[in-house]
Amino acid sequence: MSFIWDKSYNIGISEIDNQHEHFVNMLNRMQEAYKDTLPSSPSDEVKMKVYLDILNLRKYALNHFSMEEKYMVNSKYPKFFDHKKQHDAFIRKVLDLEDELLESQGVSPQNLISFMLSWFEGHIQKVDKDFGIYYKVMAGGKT
Repeated sequence: MSFIWDKSYNIGISEIDNQHEHFVNMLNRMQEAYKDTLPSSPSDEVKMKVYLDILNLRKYALNHFSMEEKYMVNSKYPKFFDHKKQHDAFIRKVLDLEDELLESQGVSPQNLISFMLSWFEGHIQKVDKDFGIYYKVMAGGKT
């Protein structure tokens, strides 16, 4: 299921929205790249591609969460610590996926895509939206 970025996905902070759009683009690219890959025992070539995707996801997440958390701290977001815990859990999951792949247990591209899709639907579209509403009301909506 491919996503076309829609303004309804925005939380109202352009820097965060741009990074979320990049996340959706990464998700779409992976869905396209792996659409014909069988979930059982991917080849070494596929594992290498998945590994690079995991590395890119880790890099994205560390950069994005750092920036997003600065907005939260600077605006004194009351749900900051709960939100930060979700970010930390995401990073741990990405590191777990990397470990699984390196230990030759294999990580199917479909598992990585499902994880990202779940994050988009559960975190970006709900938890980040809540922060966007707070930011707009309490911080004057300056982006």
